[in-house]
Amino acid sequence: MPVLSTPPIDDHILDYHFPETEETTLANGLKLVVLTRPELPRITFRLGFHLGDKYDGDLPGKADLLAALLKKGCRGYTADAFADAIDLMGGYLDSASNNDSFFVYGTFLSEFTEKSLAMMFEAVRFPAFEAGELDREKRRMIADLENEKSSPGYLGQLLLQQKLYPGHPYGAYKTAASLQAIEVAHLREMRDSFLCPQGATLVVCGDTDLAEIRDICQRYGGDWAGAPTGANVLAAPREIRAGGRYFIERPGSEQATVLMGFPLFKRTHGDYPATVVANKILGGGANSRLFMHLREEKGFTYGAYSSLNCYQESGSWIASGDMRSDALLESVRGFEGEFRQMVDKPVDAEELRNAKRFLVGVFPLRNESAAAQSGLVIFQRLFGLPADYWTTYLEEIAAIDAGEIRRIAASYLVPEKMTLVVVGDWAVLQDQMRQIGDCQRLDIHFNAIG
Repeated sequence: MPVLSTPPIDDHILDYHFPETEETTLANGLKLVVLTRPELPRITFRLGFHLGDKYDGDLPGKADLLAALLKKGCRGYTADAFADAIDLMGGYLDSASNNDSFFVYGTFLSEFTEKSLAMMFEAVRFPAFEAGELDREKRRMIADLENEKSSPGYLGQLLLQQKLYPGHPYGAYKTAASLQAIEVAHLREMRDSFLCPQGATLVVCGDTDLAEIRDICQRYGGDWAGAPTGANVLAAPREIRAGGRYFIERPGSEQATVLMGFPLFKRTHGDYPATVVANKILGGGANSRLFMHLREEKGFTYGAYSSLNCYQESGSWIASGDMRSDALLESVRGFEGEFRQMVDKPVDAEELRNAKRFLVGVFPLRNESAAAQSGLVIFQRLFGLPADYWTTYLEEIAAIDAGEIRRIAASYLVPEKMTLVVVGDWAVLQDQMRQIGDCQRLDIHFNAIG
């Protein structure tokens, strides 16, 4: 495979030092981490909790609705008044939930440091949870779900997640029915069970220091008390001993959307850095093996990629692309061939150097902003990564050799454990699917067909 010649990795790039932090813990258990950057005329903060979508239980979407409602009014503020108060400071305050974590975050001019943090504490501690606002958010989310159903990639991803995380909340997803069933009482219970100072971490980056942030937090959050009662450690998903093939029937689709997934490890696993490099080589960009083969050489698609999803309890390695309908069979064989080549064809020195050079070079650029650095600190704290993790990360990437890439591919790109999902028009694709192998046909609601 032709590759561009590149110089070796410059040692100066590896000499990356994550900004120094000042830290303390308040009496109520809230951890404070401050990255002082006086050259910035603003502050960026991120308050993180051990809450995430995986704790939704039998009501998927609950954490998302909680995040939406936190910024819809609180003690002394209607939703409109709260939004106006934030706008008057010229900043933003938002909240979000992902699989493993829950965040409240914002950016404001440094002259509003105290007032913005005070508003953050009000939103978290005393949310209004107005029934009318909840109804509006549910209608908005349900409308978004209906729109997303028109995307074959979205449908395929939902089903693939379900199959890759059997019996685990990572495989669950919100529906119109689950959203409709969520009431204010459910959100209050989740807030009381998870949004507590004990175990939470507040990271502030910008024109400030630890003394100022500690004083503000004592003033507006010093009497905040409690420990989370719902953040139990969840068991890992059941082991996948054999994958499967699934076809989601979507009449009229002009392309065949292909997704392939392999079970992987949790984010703290020692193989993560080497797998990042392996993924870059396999499908992590426009010069990757998948892209070069399936688009540049074959013309089956506008793009074919791979990505890693590594969470606190488990993970997955996914490859995907929207393929020409007349080339489905060859495309699937092409994906599978590239997976085998990661084991059978050793990565040459230039290909490996290109991948590592990109990863090492782009990391500081992507993480120079206050928001990015705050996010890295929160991630490291909530996932329990070593304190020097981001300082040594680039050295670990640079040290990966070809033998490790081959070992990673042989360990995790296991054909027997691969799950295949195809979304498309069965009338057009059925002959090719039969050549690929037996599959389970489903409608867009994942009900079995036939």
